[in-house]
Amino acid sequence: MSINLLDIAKSTLAPVLISKAESLFGMNDSLAGKAIAAILPTLLSGVLSKASTPSGASSLFKAINDHGVDANVGSNFANMLSTPAGVSSLGEQGGKLLGMLFGEKASGLGEQVANIAELPGQSKGVGGLLALAAPAIFGLLKNQIIGGKLSQQGFSSLLASQAPILEKSLPAKIAEWLGWGSLASFFDGIGNKLTSGTAEVAKQVVTSGSPTPNNKSGGFWKWLLPLLAIGLGAFLIKSCGKSDDMPKPPPPPPAPVAAAPAPAPAAPAPAEKFDPVAAATDAKGKYEAALKALEGGKCDADALSKALGLYVINFASASAAIPSADIGELKKAVPALKACTSTGVKIEVAGHTDNQGNPAANQKLSEARANAVKTLFAGSGIPAAAMQTKGFGDTQPVGDNKTDAGRFQNRRITYNSAK
Repeated sequence: MSINLLDIAKSTLAPVLISKAESLFGMNDSLAGKAIAAILPTLLSGVLSKASTPSGASSLFKAINDHGVDANVGSNFANMLSTPAGVSSLGEQGGKLLGMLFGEKASGLGEQVANIAELPGQSKGVGGLLALAAPAIFGLLKNQIIGGKLSQQGFSSLLASQAPILEKSLPAKIAEWLGWGSLASFFDGIGNKLTSGTAEVAKQVVTSGSPTPNNKSGGFWKWLLPLLAIGLGAFLIKSCGKSDDMPKPPPPPPAPVAAAPAPAPAAPAPAEKFDPVAAATDAKGKYEAALKALEGGKCDADALSKALGLYVINFASASAAIPSADIGELKKAVPALKACTSTGVKIEVAGHTDNQGNPAANQKLSEARANAVKTLFAGSGIPAAAMQTKGFGDTQPVGDNKTDAGRFQNRRITYNSAK
């Protein structure tokens, strides 16, 4: 059975990128799906283009086999994107890889993909997804090399077999903008070069160590770093404990004479954009601190309910599946739950939503999410009989549903305890 690298990328990487696109770049599932449909064939076609010359194939093979590329990205990708450090590391690595594949074109690739995929105003988000997807694609390729015990020649043959697949998926305007010409001429030529060039590639002697990014890709970094600062800025800065307050202007100098005109009043500071990822990170820290205070084996039911209520579960839109990153955090509360339920304490798990969407659907979603939390705890040894669930939909808001911050507060799981 032949290998289809595009299908592998679609099944392993696309769902993760789509699920993270809204929190990282403000792109909903539909917009992110359209972007990913163009991004994945673009990246794989860039790999084929890079491998079409002996020197390019050699540097590409070394880059893929670099120790910093994760061959198990298929199973690790979601965890990589669950922390500020992981997003930062992948974004930096992706910037270098995009520079290697596309050179000076890397700096405008996000805008071009956004325009061609008919995603106006989403160029920064598309660029961010490109930067995160590039190292993941390299990880999938490394997995194929290791699993198939491929030499450089064997890897080139694998890439050659992908040309007919990618020709059907790569947007023609992307190929034209990159200077590759028509899809037919590009992929026919690439296939021939990859097939006939393996012997010449084998003769190449490469003396350098780990590959360095294309020297002409400096312009890409001028684009990528502001993207990470804008699209992910609060996500990275707040999680490191830094203040997001606008810097205060220095005080005006004292007037030299009493008759000097008073300084003009300062303009109001621009409203800070709400960052749900940073807010969830902050809540996680408070949750862990509250659990720490409950260590010792004694039951404090009220304190336990408050501690559990601090944690923000990052449910995907319209989903009741608890993300793997949240499962481990919730299980940290199991010892305190056992200490209380063993004394007869009953725990109520209640789900709440914001007012987006249909109220009846929100009601069902709130119930399903509460039941998912109960199931998780029951699977960790907490008696199911000691827990009951309720769903309140959007009927008990605690924040303003007209704002992002308010809706974030309203999407929550709360807990109550009673004997």
